[in-house]
Amino acid sequence: MGDSNLDRFNTTFKEFLRELKAAQVGGGDAEFNMINMATSAVIMASPKLLHEGFKERVAVPFGDRIVAKDEAFFLEANYADVAGDMQDAERVINKVKGIYRCLSEDDRAVVWKYMRVLVLLSRKMG
Repeated sequence: MGDSNLDRFNTTFKEFLRELKAAQVGGGDAEFNMINMATSAVIMASPKLLHEGFKERVAVPFGDRIVAKDEAFFLEANYADVAGDMQDAERVINKVKGIYRCLSEDDRAVVWKYMRVLVLLSRKMG
């Protein structure tokens, strides 16, 4: 039997990507489709890997700012230092920032809810 928090984390992350894709005009683009496919492949290959990367590159360095909904930091920060050798992580963050800028206030609130849930689940998992 799998780790229920890990399953919740992975499911929530995939739901978050689906919501972002749906919020885009035209339902997304080829790059975003590749991000979705890569995420699913990572989860299938190693269910813990997505959480480990998120924890190291998002939850630990930025968790408090996400929980506080620090929009200015989210939009203005340069994430290259955190992404390190994972250029895909920086690309995904920048893609999410680009989508976020075009969203309505209601859709932005949904983004923050997902990000907060992911951070809180990550903290719970340790």
